[in-house]
Amino acid sequence: MTGPQLITGVARGANWTLATLLFAGALGSLLGLGVTWLGVAAGSLCFLLALGALWRKPIAYLAIATLAFFSTAAAMQQGDFAIAAGSAGLFVLALFVRSQLRIPRPLA
Repeated sequence: MTGPQLITGVARGANWTLATLLFAGALGSLLGLGVTWLGVAAGSLCFLLALGALWRKPIAYLAIATLAFFSTAAAMQQGDFAIAAGSAGLFVLALFVRSQLRIPRPLA
């Protein structure tokens, strides 16, 4: 296995991990917040971001990284380091997979 193949395999695994964590976050939002407007909104957002990650849309990775960054900052302010570490992991995963996307160049 060559270096680029290994990196591509790791990126695919990271992408599936990211999508799985977001689907779990959607379910956790509904279970934790209940079927309220806030729970449905948070669950729907996580679900849409997970679908965007599976479809490999670049804007989805930027949205995931942005939300993970804000979540990390908020958790650090509250002193909840376990949530901060988890959010930082999502941030790194999203940026790594985003960096491995092949963006087609327009034909000149």
